[in-house]
Amino acid sequence: MFKNRLCFGLLFFVALFIFSCKTDIEVNAPWQDITVVYGLISTQEDTHYVKINKSFIGEMDANLMAQVRDSSEYNQLTATIQQYIDGVAQNKIYTLKDTVITNKEGGLFYGPEQKVYYFIASDLTGEGEYKLTIKVGNKTVSATTKLINVFDLNGQYYNA
Repeated sequence: MFKNRLCFGLLFFVALFIFSCKTDIEVNAPWQDITVVYGLISTQEDTHYVKINKSFIGEMDANLMAQVRDSSEYNQLTATIQQYIDGVAQNKIYTLKDTVITNKEGGLFYGPEQKVYYFIASDLTGEGEYKLTIKVGNKTVSATTKLINVFDLNGQYYNA
């Protein structure tokens, strides 16, 4: 009788374990507005470009969604770059303007046209830091970087 109860109990828990397992997995998290920024500003150039996009997520194949311009580009945003020296904001504020490049090489992401942002400044120095501030709707995104004046291909850099 004890063996019967033990076998029945064991079978009950095995059946419970097998039938209670969830086989569906949720691959995508709920959508969040995540801003993706990359760019290059240099003391050696006068026109500086910054790429500002949003991440995307959906039920479709990510390779297909990457080909859709609206999946990655914001409709409207404002962006500025301001110089800070010793943590103090300077009067050097550059407003980024948008433009469309038409010669992006083929690849995973949409093209050949893409929106990029730029500003013109020939007076950037390696002194202090530069803060990028982006406003998209009610959200503000910012990042700060230092510039280097001279870069050696051997990986060494120094301020001139």
